[in-house]
Amino acid sequence: MNAWRALWRKDVRLVGNLGRLLRRQSLFKVAFVLCFATALMVGFYLLFLDGFDFLARLGGPSFLITRRLFALAYFSLGAMLLLSSLLTSYSTLFRSRETAYLLTLPVDMQDLVTYKFFQSAALASWAFFFLLLPFSAAYGRHERLGPAFALGTIVFAVPFVLLCAGLGTAVSLLILRWLPRPRPHWVVALVVAVGLWFLVIPRGPVPPLDESSLLLHRVLPGLRLAAHPLAPSWWTAEGIMALARGQVGRGLMLWVVLVSNTLMLG
Repeated sequence: MNAWRALWRKDVRLVGNLGRLLRRQSLFKVAFVLCFATALMVGFYLLFLDGFDFLARLGGPSFLITRRLFALAYFSLGAMLLLSSLLTSYSTLFRSRETAYLLTLPVDMQDLVTYKFFQSAALASWAFFFLLLPFSAAYGRHERLGPAFALGTIVFAVPFVLLCAGLGTAVSLLILRWLPRPRPHWVVALVVAVGLWFLVIPRGPVPPLDESSLLLHRVLPGLRLAAHPLAPSWWTAEGIMALARGQVGRGLMLWVVLVSNTLMLG
C-alpha cells in the first residue's frame, strides 16, 4: 500500500508540473487546441446523427440495423482499444525509462505491473472516449433515450475499458515472455487457439434468427460476433439498453458479469 501511495503522489506531482508547463504556453495556442478538439467532437456527433437519420429514412428493417449497431460499435471500439493497449503497455512496461528507475526502488513487482497496467489503460482509452461520447450522444438523441442511457454508458464504459486494456496488457506480457525464446510450440499453440476462437465463437449458441436478422448478418459479417452472448461488447450494449428501457435487474446482472470478468483478469 505504501508503494501505491508513493506512485500516486508521483503522478499527482507530474500532473501539477504539466499544469505549470501549460500555463507557460501561449493562451492562443491552448485556446486553439481546445476549440479544435471541441469542434472535432461536435463534427463526430453531427456525422453519427446524420448516419442514424439516413438509416431511419431507408425504412423497412433499418430499425434492426440501428438496434444492433450499438453492439457492433462497442465491439469495434473494444478491438481498437485492445490493440492500442497492447502497444501502449509494451511502451510503458518495457521501453520506459521510468520503469527501469522504479525497478531499483523497493517496489513489489506485482504492484509495479498493476500500476503500469492502469497507466497504459489511461493512455490508451482517450481515443475510445473521444469516439464513444459523440456516438452515444447521437444514438441517445436519435432513439429519444432518457438520462438512464447516459448513466448506463458511463457505468458500463469504465469496466469495459479496463477489460479490453487488461487483455491487451496480458497479450503483451505473454508475447514478451515467450516469443523471444526458441519455443516454437508455444507460438503454434497460440496461433491455433486464436484460430479456433474465431472459428468456434461465431458458431456458438445464438438465438434463432428470422429472415431480416439473417440478411443483416450477411450484410454485416461482424454483427454476429459482436452480438454473441459471450462477447463483452454484447454485455455492455445490452446492459446499457436494458437500463435505458427501465429493466434495472437485467442491466445490473450484465454489469456484474462485466465487472466480475474484469476483476478475474486483474
